Amino acid sequence: MKKLSMILAAVALTLGWAWCEKKTAVDLAGEWKVVELNGTEVPETMQAPALAFDTAENTYSGATGANILHGEFTFENGNLTLGEAGVTQMMADSISMVVEGAYLKAIAAVKTVAEENGSLLLKDESGNTLVKLSK
Repeated sequence: MKKLSMILAAVALTLGWAWCEKKTAVDLAGEWKVVELNGTEVPETMQAPALAFDTAENTYSGATGANILHGEFTFENGNLTLGEAGVTQMMADSISMVVEGAYLKAIAAVKTVAEENGSLLLKDESGNTLVKLSK
């Protein structure tokens, strides 16, 4: 009985370790198109909202729908922190500006990241998806 308990404990530990490894195996690198903000499909804007991660430099860049953004990030154990974004200050049509405001607010609240069906999901501290990205 003691041997069975030890085997079950080893299996549980291995499965837990595998889950943690999978959780941190998200590949941020490359360019991503923003397809949803706060669960809503992104409307057509002046500039397609996007986000690119340079994992060698720990920097991000992209487009907000109206402007260009850039910043630094940290990514460790599934936790993602996007540093404050530097953003150009161009004016755009009202839809692009609304998308930009929602996008900047969303990325400021990102705490974790997950991959699902080829999409990258940026989530808040409660696990709510703020930004859905696709390659």
